[in-house]
Amino acid sequence: MAEVSIDNLASEIAKGLEEYTEDLTKEIKATVEEVSKEAVKELNQDSPKRTGAYARDWKQKNRFENTRSKRNTVYNAKHYQLTHLLEYGHASRNGGRVEAKPHIKKVEQKYSEVFEKKVKRRAEEIGNGNS
Repeated sequence: MAEVSIDNLASEIAKGLEEYTEDLTKEIKATVEEVSKEAVKELNQDSPKRTGAYARDWKQKNRFENTRSKRNTVYNAKHYQLTHLLEYGHASRNGGRVEAKPHIKKVEQKYSEVFEKKVKRRAEEIGNGNS
């Protein structure tokens, strides 16, 4: 612990908060990348498989990044037209309905929670000085 005069207290607090914010931002960006890759792996495994092409084509892409935030998108690169039809079901050619095979929503919910838990844990670690 360094001694700080009362005159420099505000600037030292601001400096500490800025360092914490920078460290946390780096960790959150890394977590975004990590969690989106995990979601892609799970979608590859859990997607409906007839030929396997739909399941193999899940990808993640960095859609936006600046100094403060990052957004990744998980999507099906080649069979994007099928995602809604498989997730929610659809009318068949001969008048019936094709049963839904939900696989996206559960992965989305799971990895939203995983992301939140990892960010909280990393924020606590940084706050405790264990970055």
